[in-house]
Amino acid sequence: MKRVPTIILILCLFLSALSIPIVYATEDSWVSLEPMPTARYDFGVAVVDEKIYVIGGDRSGPNPSLGNNEMYEPATDTWTTKEPMPTARRNFGITVFENEIYVMGGDSSSGGPLEENEVYEPETNSWETKASLPTDRMGLCLETVDDLIYAIGGNRHGVFPVLSPLNEVYNPLTDSWTTGAYMPNFEGLGFADITSVVVDNKIYVFSCGEREGNGIFTQIYNTETDTWSSGAPIPIMIDYASAVLTSGIFAPKRIHVLGVHYDGHEGESAHQIYDPIQDTWTNGTALSLPRGSLGLATINDLLYATGGYYESIPISNKNERYTPLGYIPEFPSWFIITVGLLTLTLLSVIYKRGLKQWRKK
Repeated sequence: MKRVPTIILILCLFLSALSIPIVYATEDSWVSLEPMPTARYDFGVAVVDEKIYVIGGDRSGPNPSLGNNEMYEPATDTWTTKEPMPTARRNFGITVFENEIYVMGGDSSSGGPLEENEVYEPETNSWETKASLPTDRMGLCLETVDDLIYAIGGNRHGVFPVLSPLNEVYNPLTDSWTTGAYMPNFEGLGFADITSVVVDNKIYVFSCGEREGNGIFTQIYNTETDTWSSGAPIPIMIDYASAVLTSGIFAPKRIHVLGVHYDGHEGESAHQIYDPIQDTWTNGTALSLPRGSLGLATINDLLYATGGYYESIPISNKNERYTPLGYIPEFPSWFIITVGLLTLTLLSVIYKRGLKQWRKK
C-alpha cells in the first residue's frame, strides 16, 4: 500500500511540470534581434518551416529594386543568403502554398506594374516561372486559401494610381487563372494602402488610407461563397501598412496592423489590433522607430518586424520581435514526451517492485 502515495506523488509532479509557464519576454513589448543583412523596404516576407524568407524590395541609389533573398532563422537568430529572385522588384504580392513561395506582380526600377509570377522552392533553393498574372499590377494582396491563391486589389497606372477591384484566382496545381468576385467600395479611391490576412478561410483586406484621407475600409472576402462583406475600419489612418495574424494557439486570435501615422508634422509608429470575432480594434505597443513598408511575419504567434523606412528616416535593416498580450507559450513536444516516458518508466519500476514484494508474501 506504500506505493500508492508514491504513484500519486509522481502523477502530481508530472501534471505540475506541464503547467509550469516558460519564462519569456514581457507581453506587449518588442525586443531587438540580429539585423537583416540588406537594409530595404517594400519587400515580401514568407514563412516556411519556421524560417522567414525576406525577398526583393527597394533601396536607395541607382537601380534600387532588389532580387535579394535572405533567410532568417529565429531559433538561432541568424541570417543566410539564398538564391535571388530572377525578377528584381518591389511592392509585390507574396504567399506560400505547399512550402513553396509565390511572388506575383509589383514594379521595378525599369518600370511597372509587372505581371511576373515566380515560385521559390526553399528545399532546392531554386526559382521557377509560372503563368503570369492576367492583369499586371503592384501593391496587390496575395493570399492562399485551401488549394487556390487569390490576387486581390493593387494599382496599375500613374504616380497616384487608382485602387483596382480585381480578384484573380490562381490554381497552382494546374497553373491556370480564373476570376472571383471583385472587391467592392473602391470607386474613386486613390492609392489605398491595402494589406491582408486569412482568418478561417476568409480574406480580410484592410485599406488604411493615405494622408488625403481616402480609402479607409475593411473588406472581408468569403472564399467559399465568393462574396464580400464589411468590417469595422481601422481607427487611425496609417501609411505603408503591414498586417499579420496571431492564430489563437499561443496568443489570442487577432490581426496586427503596423504602419506610420502622419499627424501633419511628422510620422509616428502605430500598432492597431483587430479582433475578427468581435469586429473591434485596440492598440498595441508600437515600434520605437517609425517604419512603414516593413516585413511582418509570425512564428508560433510571435511577431517579427524587419526593415522598412519612413521619409527622413534612413532605410532600415532592423529586426525586432513582438510578444503579444496574452501570450502563453507551451512546452515543446519533445519535453512533454520526455516527461511522459520518464513518468511511465518510474511507475513501471514501482509496480514491478511492489509485485515482487507481494509475491514474496
